[in-house]
Order: sequence, then structure tokens, then C-alpha cells
Amino acid sequence: MTGTSRIGVLLLLVLAGWVVLWYLVFSDIATSEAEPGDGLNILESDTVGTNPDDEPIVENLQAAQREPEPPPVEPEPENRTQPPPADDSRIGAIPPPPPTTPYTVKHRDTMESIAAEWFGAKDKWVLIAHENPLVDPLKLKSGQSLRLPPKDAKLDAIPTEELRRLTRSTKYVVVDGDSLWKIAAKFYGNGALHPIIADANRDVLGRSTDLQLGMELVIPPYQKPAD
Repeated sequence: MTGTSRIGVLLLLVLAGWVVLWYLVFSDIATSEAEPGDGLNILESDTVGTNPDDEPIVENLQAAQREPEPPPVEPEPENRTQPPPADDSRIGAIPPPPPTTPYTVKHRDTMESIAAEWFGAKDKWVLIAHENPLVDPLKLKSGQSLRLPPKDAKLDAIPTEELRRLTRSTKYVVVDGDSLWKIAAKFYGNGALHPIIADANRDVLGRSTDLQLGMELVIPPYQKPAD
């Protein structure tokens, strides 16, 4: 081998050594700079992002991390119950009027005679008069229509002022020469009605019909029988 050939072979060996040395040096540097686990993280990231089989797992994990939705609120049912009926017994409520019975006035009827037959007491005629305010209780007429209150009606159901008006009597002082007959003829136009005055003054007269001068009598209103 010539000298030139030896030099060429030597240069090739030196160059090959430098290539091997460069490879070893830079391979160590690259390995030392890479942090442990980077490849795994990249691999896991690539796997999660690219593997379709992992998508349900990720969705289930996200669903588990979300806050549970509150249950739906059901609307309250409407109150369809009917209001209770009005209580007429409350304070201030006007009670319904009691039922009445129709009655047709007959010949010779008076409110006293009708009350005596209906109630069993003639003094309750004021209850009939109160129930029929448009009828004159002193002048009934045959064929008139009346409304009779219930048989258990009480006199205290009539207001005091109306009771006084209906039963208002006239006071009369006996003068010289008076008699019950004359007084009845003066007030009623008929002396034969004197028993009405006598009955109204039993507390003064007693069983007697004799009058005394200055005696005070009560002259009750006279109810003319229906003609």
C-alpha cells in the first residue's frame, strides 16, 4: 500500500470515529433532557383523544361530576272545593221570615175572633195585624186575604213602638150621668158594645157595672166585624 492510500484510509477512520462520537453525545443529551413520564402522558393523551372506546368513560365521568338536577316541581292542584254555604246565624244576618198561612176573612170576623180561633187567645190579634200592615185591623171586610203567622208566634216578636200603636187606648174620665152604654155609644157609635169597655176595665170595675164620678176608664180600640 502506498503512502497516499494509507492517508486516505486513516482519514476515513477518523471521520467514522467522529460520526460515532457525535451520535453517542447527542443521543445522551436528548435522553437526559426528556422528563420521565412525558412519553406516557403524551401516549395517554393521544389514547384518550383518539380511542373511540374511551369516549363513554369520559362522558360518564363528566356526568358524575355534574351537579344533580333538582326534581321537577309539580304545580299545586287548584282548590276546586266550593265555599261553605253562608251561615244565616252569624251576627248581622237577617233570618228568613217564618212561613205564613193564607186566610180569607169571613162575615162577622174580627182580628180578635180570628186570633181566638187560630192562637186560642184573642189578645194575640196584634200578631195578625203586624203580619198584615196594609190592612186596617178595626175595619175588616169579607173576602179580604190575610196572612196568619205560625201558631207558636210570640208577642215579643213585635217591636215595642208598633205594639203600643196597635193597642193604643183612649183614657176617659167618668162625668155625672155617665154609663157604660152611653160611653160605648159615644166612642163606638153603638151602646150595645159596652161589654168591650167593661172587659177592658175589670181591674177598676170588678164585677160591677156601676160607675163613679171621676173614675178613669180605658177605651180600647173597637174592631168592627167584617160585613
